[in-house]
Amino acid sequence: MEKKDFSKNLNSLLLKGLACQKKGNIREAAETYSAAVGLDPKSAKAHFLLASVLLAEGKSGEAEASLREAVEIAPEMAAAQWLLSQILQSAKAFDAAEQHALLALKGMPGYPPLLQQLGHLAAALGDAERSMEYYRAAVLAEPRDPDSWLSLGLMQFALGHSKEAIESHNRAVSLAPRSPEPSFRLGWLLYSVDKLEEASVCFREALIRDPRHVPALMGLGIISGRKQDFRGANACFEKILEFQPENADAAFWLGVGLTNQDRLKEAERVFSLLARKHPEQEIFRASLNAVERGA
Repeated sequence: MEKKDFSKNLNSLLLKGLACQKKGNIREAAETYSAAVGLDPKSAKAHFLLASVLLAEGKSGEAEASLREAVEIAPEMAAAQWLLSQILQSAKAFDAAEQHALLALKGMPGYPPLLQQLGHLAAALGDAERSMEYYRAAVLAEPRDPDSWLSLGLMQFALGHSKEAIESHNRAVSLAPRSPEPSFRLGWLLYSVDKLEEASVCFREALIRDPRHVPALMGLGIISGRKQDFRGANACFEKILEFQPENADAAFWLGVGLTNQDRLKEAERVFSLLARKHPEQEIFRASLNAVERGA
């Protein structure tokens, strides 16, 4: 009877904690789960749920400790293994993160986000071939996931399979027609193989989906500059600076564009400001000196 009451009390605490989480009362949920752990230190579920709210509070160290307790008690708890692997990955402990992710995979076979994470970890550990195999597995498990196709395409490109990489990126674009990211990523890939016109089209498509997509504006500006369209390039960099006034890269390229248009006084002002704000960047000071000599 006592054991039954004990389990009932534990379950009541866990249910109360879940209700608090659902309402967004994270601190109360953490206190409730802590009470559950105090009631039954061998409850892997209590440790796991406590870790989830500690993580939401930004207490990754305490969350990691709770998860280690959970997987020590119940190594088969895939969700705890996976969450622990994500914390370790964020801390750049890639070997340990991979070990826990593989343990999670035993209980979550074929789960695309986990396969993607294993692909990222293999890449971080320098094993590109194994990374690509995980990304292929993620694509096979969920062929309609654009993120898996993008990850696969990036690794294909890294291994020198440009044609296959472009095909994978195109697949991602078709699966996420409203997102700017696949078009932008395809644009950079095409830019990397010097297909400037096709890359420009991709950057413009990304900007149709999100006119404030800074990386696409940057890419389009750089291509315009390479094509000697300095007015078009400057328009892109100026637009970025409207959104992000402290974007040093955009300001630098704007200065380059102004210099190429012989607008040396304007370029001088841009480089002077950059040199003052970023004295550690020698290229800004060198650009300023060059413009001052030209002026």
